[in-house]
Amino acid sequence: MAFCFPPEVECMIFEIAARSAELCVVERINLLLVSKRTQHWVESIIYRTSIYTPPSGGSLHLLPKDAAPPVPSSKLHFVRHLHIVGIKNSDKAFIRSMLLECRKLTILSLLTVNGPCATLIFHLILEGKLPNLERLSINMRRVSRESYSSSDRPIHLIQQVLSSLTHLELLGDPPYSRTLEMCSFLGTYLPNLTHLCLLGSSDIPPSIVTTILSSSLGPKLKVFAITRFHLERSDTLTGKQENIDRYEEIGVDDIRLVCLKQEVTNFVPDYLSEARGSSNGAWEFVEDIIEERKKKTGRV
Repeated sequence: MAFCFPPEVECMIFEIAARSAELCVVERINLLLVSKRTQHWVESIIYRTSIYTPPSGGSLHLLPKDAAPPVPSSKLHFVRHLHIVGIKNSDKAFIRSMLLECRKLTILSLLTVNGPCATLIFHLILEGKLPNLERLSINMRRVSRESYSSSDRPIHLIQQVLSSLTHLELLGDPPYSRTLEMCSFLGTYLPNLTHLCLLGSSDIPPSIVTTILSSSLGPKLKVFAITRFHLERSDTLTGKQENIDRYEEIGVDDIRLVCLKQEVTNFVPDYLSEARGSSNGAWEFVEDIIEERKKKTGRV
């Protein structure tokens, strides 16, 4: 008599396999073909993280895209993490319809999306079309100023549709006046934002840092990270200890501020790790630094 695992154990085995970094994307997709039962168990994991990059024939792909078939339109409701790369104006109609099908998105990356498309997606967010969004990565220089500097909607309605957003990554290149405008908006409209990261290839002036920390946004933040922050040291980032003392070098003594010499938020690997069971990827790295500081200094 053949030995059979209990269904709950069998389900757990297939879920672990679907998240495994040891399997390539094709091997994980093949798990869907084992049986109807296994398809039901793992399809929400398989399709959890996707990428859209033109030209892709108007479809999403699993990561890595080169080895993956398109995500079937009937499976878009399983997508939770979406990385959109360099879309064109001609993609606007597809992007809108696609995002309306991905209403359960929790993580969205738009760092390389052009102006009209970035503005369109930002409007969808403000309209509450992505009500479960928890983490957003965006280049605000590509979003029209009117999208966030003025709104006819009551503040409490915007706060309601953005209430789930807790982690935000902004490309922070000059002009920094746009960064400050955006942070003013965040302080007003994002009631539960706790993690802010400024991504940029240029020096971010200490005055910008202190202005943000002293704004209405400041008291909400548990983590304020800055990447590619060029300091006088020429050595490379070698580990957490390199970051622990660095926040005081710019004259801002705040335990929540983490200045990273090089960018650790590498989005595609980060999104892949999240699809396989890690919760916040690079954010966990920064949170660990702050926890070590608290233990070291006794500060809270």
